[in-house]
Amino acid sequence: LGLVASRTMKERTAVTVTKKRLEVIETALVAYMTRHSRLPCPDDATSMDGAEDIDVVAASGNGGTCDSESGLLPYNDLDLQRSVVMDGWEHFFTYRVDEDGNSWTTGATFNLTDVGDIEVKTRDSSHAEISQFTDAVLVVLSHGRNGFGGYTTEGTQTYPLTNTDLDEYVNSNSD
Repeated sequence: LGLVASRTMKERTAVTVTKKRLEVIETALVAYMTRHSRLPCPDDATSMDGAEDIDVVAASGNGGTCDSESGLLPYNDLDLQRSVVMDGWEHFFTYRVDEDGNSWTTGATFNLTDVGDIEVKTRDSSHAEISQFTDAVLVVLSHGRNGFGGYTTEGTQTYPLTNTDLDEYVNSNSD
């Protein structure tokens, strides 16, 4: 009984830590948008340096593109500690930003009335997909206890390689 209670307590703690860190990340993203009139590009996870990976033209606010639409949160650019961009299970959050057409990451034609093209889905009690949002601008995703699709502190990505129909695989395949 003690082992089960300990696991339950650890799980609750991890969920609480994850939620609190997501609140801090939300505040940091809003502050970044206020300062720069754009969202930061993801850190493409090859260097895991906490810096957005963006071409020079886009960084100057004159158009351009992110190196990747999906990766890690650029914690240095958001003025956050590295630990804040990791969920309660010590995997990095995945950060995806819509970059198709609305210049959310370039600032060139940024407008608060613009919508994104990211679709966010959940599942109901019978495991059927339900579309929650079809016009999200960004998504910050925790990969939960098993961490599948998330990046570890060592910089490796864990995939559920045996079943591409699993939600964890779908959440981490960058589409």
